[in-house]
Amino acid sequence: MPFMEQGNFRLYYEDSGGNKPAILFLHGAGGNHLSWWQQVPAFAADYRCITVDQRSFGQSPDVPHGPGCAALTSDALALLDHLRLERVAVVAQSMGGWAAVGAAVQQPQRFWAIVLANTVGNLTDAEIQALREELRARVQNVRRCSGRGHWERRFKSAIPHVLSSMHRSLL
Repeated sequence: MPFMEQGNFRLYYEDSGGNKPAILFLHGAGGNHLSWWQQVPAFAADYRCITVDQRSFGQSPDVPHGPGCAALTSDALALLDHLRLERVAVVAQSMGGWAAVGAAVQQPQRFWAIVLANTVGNLTDAEIQALREELRARVQNVRRCSGRGHWERRFKSAIPHVLSSMHRSLL
């Protein structure tokens, strides 16, 4: 199994190898290198595909009292150095966007393409912050009126015969 080692930290990755243009795939929170199981076969004929278990995920546990997600950018750039890749495309989903954007900001010359899915890459400004706060307020409002009892009472009063029928069919 290939690992990049930095001190006590080991970053797991898989590399299809070859001299083709490279794509680095960075997964979101809760994922690992296997998150890209459908994309790698689709791209492998034309590209060198590198998948990784980012720090604290899969086979890349963080070191005790380690930096956690704060090191995602430096881990991605260190992996490119380890693999001797001067220029790559990066495809990043959710949390993977943090590492992708951070790396592209720090070393833009190393990227020929960046694809971000379901992420803002941890970028923010006043407008984005205002939207986040508005969304947070809306979610809190929905939580206040969406307790189980609220909807259950409305449902029961609207169609009691359906509930009775469902209950009988489950018995």
